[in-house]
Amino acid sequence: PGVPFTIGGLIEIAGEDDDMEALLELTPGTVLRFDEDAYLNVGYYRPGALRAEGTAEAPIVFTSQGKPRPGAWRGINLYKNATADFSHVTFEYGSRRSEWGVLFANSRATLSVTDCLFHDNGGGVVLQGDDLRIREFARNTFTASSPTLTLSPQAYATVGEGNVLAPGSRVVLAGGHIERSGRWRDLGSPVEVAGPVVLDGGASLTVDPGVTLQVRDGFELAVGAVGGGSLKLQGTAEAPIRIYGVNDRRGTWDAIRLHPKSAGNVIEHVQLRNAGGVGAVEVLGGADLRVDGLECARCYSPALTWACAAKVDAKGVTIKDGTPAEMSPPGGC
Repeated sequence: PGVPFTIGGLIEIAGEDDDMEALLELTPGTVLRFDEDAYLNVGYYRPGALRAEGTAEAPIVFTSQGKPRPGAWRGINLYKNATADFSHVTFEYGSRRSEWGVLFANSRATLSVTDCLFHDNGGGVVLQGDDLRIREFARNTFTASSPTLTLSPQAYATVGEGNVLAPGSRVVLAGGHIERSGRWRDLGSPVEVAGPVVLDGGASLTVDPGVTLQVRDGFELAVGAVGGGSLKLQGTAEAPIRIYGVNDRRGTWDAIRLHPKSAGNVIEHVQLRNAGGVGAVEVLGGADLRVDGLECARCYSPALTWACAAKVDAKGVTIKDGTPAEMSPPGGC
């Protein structure tokens, strides 16, 4: 209409029954000003869709009706039956609860977020759970919010290119499963990992140069325990991949563990610190691994160990700060 909408309270986007999807479409230039109690729920009980597709010249804006400050309104929530597309949308001054973010999605929600701006929110984007269907998440810009991104391991594997995070941004990775192939990209900030990550179901995960994981006590990266999988940690000499503990002690986290059904595993220019387990990298019988550059500092056990039936080709393994040995090959095979 050429003037902003003022939104008060909850707007629920959901069809009349399970076979009918409700759709709300916002045209370029639309401005929604939310009061302190206002938020959108999409697809909570029944199918709902939100299509917010602006342009570079006429973005769609989700903002506060009141004082422009972080947390002035609640946010947009996508649930099990939701489908949402956001393009050239500005999210500002939202996320009253930072753990929910200004944009929250969980369960089997399907979404696309491209060319969007997130600034001055209490929390940024929360993509929760292993079943989300993220069609695209690319070329978004994030300024002040904490945490900036809260992701499941599977959601992180779908984050695309061109996302820009402000210096000092917090990225939080929950524990969980990866069963669809993807890539963990360097987002320019360390990733705080809250729990174990399991790669399975025949999925392949590639971790890019420069990725830094700051892991909590007890963290494990397990590959292919049931349905197989492939892990490719592909750092470079100039931009190694780093995994270290929140607490700088020997053995605060467990290990990278390659189970018998995992195959095609690669470790290149990876720096580990504070690992424990039988070995910082443990290759079980039947798995294979190629190593070209692995450093283990202040680790409780040898940097690399493997079972008799494993296939390991390793070079460039080094240790520092009290790690007991570079490699522990099997005996009596």
